[in-house]
Parts: sequence; structure tokens; C-alpha cells
Amino acid sequence: MDYMQDSLKKQPLTVQDFIAAHPGEAFHLMTPGGYVDLTVAQAAELLTGQSMSGHPGCPGYDREMPAEELLPQVIANCNYHEGAWYIISDHSELEQSNVGMEVTMC
Repeated sequence: MDYMQDSLKKQPLTVQDFIAAHPGEAFHLMTPGGYVDLTVAQAAELLTGQSMSGHPGCPGYDREMPAEELLPQVIANCNYHEGAWYIISDHSELEQSNVGMEVTMC
């Protein structure tokens, strides 16, 4: 395990924090909602709250991925390769623990 992976386990980083800490970089995200590829300009736009285009891995099935969905996700794994960050992100543990906790009134 390298330094980056070890530090992510100790202190989870959000997608927002990671992109903000790496200005001028391109990103390839694998998220629970699909894949999102960001140029340097698109990464800056995402930080301002703009939605991005994502896809499930199949051509022709693009969908809008709101910043509110992407930015709070936590980095599960990341690697830097050939001028871009490759990131696997997931919902935070807090978001996951709230799933299925609805109250139904009869």
C-alpha cells in the first residue's frame, strides 16, 4: 500500500476536496452512478456546482451527474497515471448508513 492509499484510510477525502487540492489536473472518476471523465476546465466547472456528463460504461447511455451527487463522495482509491488522476469514489459511510432508514406510517 502506498502513502496515498494509507492516508485515505486514515482521513477520507471527498471528491470536492481532492479536486480542489489538485488544480490544473484531469480526472477519470469511477463513481457509484457511472464513469465521469473531467478535463482541467471541467474539473474547475464541477467545483462551481455545474453538472457533468457521465455514463455507465456503455456508449449512448450518457446521463447528467449533478455536482451535488459527485462532490460529497469519498475517495476509495486513486492513482496518477500519464497526466491524469484515476479515482474510484463511493458514497460516504454516513450516506450509506442512512439508506433504508425511512419510517413508514400505516
